[in-house]
Amino acid sequence: MTITDAILIGEEEGPLRTSPEDLGIMSRGFNVAALDLAHSHFMGFDPSKNPLVRNAFQEMIWPLVDFAPGEVRVSINGKTLSDLDAIDSCGRRFGPPKGWTGHLEKRND
Repeated sequence: MTITDAILIGEEEGPLRTSPEDLGIMSRGFNVAALDLAHSHFMGFDPSKNPLVRNAFQEMIWPLVDFAPGEVRVSINGKTLSDLDAIDSCGRRFGPPKGWTGHLEKRND
């Protein structure tokens, strides 16, 4: 099991020059790739645009997951969300590092 403390996180130029921001979330899960996927949503990023998250769900010789991103289930305060996009309302949009600006964010449709 992995437990993450995202109560106070670093935004933008991490890990050395971050701006501290309050997210107010603690999470736990049995698969780090699934947690990274959920955390991307909490931060307003599109996980399919992040190579580390996207590639974790690809088929490979030694897979990190045995499920698809759409099969990840998130529960908040005991209530399971209908889909991962519902996480967006529980987090907020964070700014990526300068080199990633325009590459990670969800579109504002």
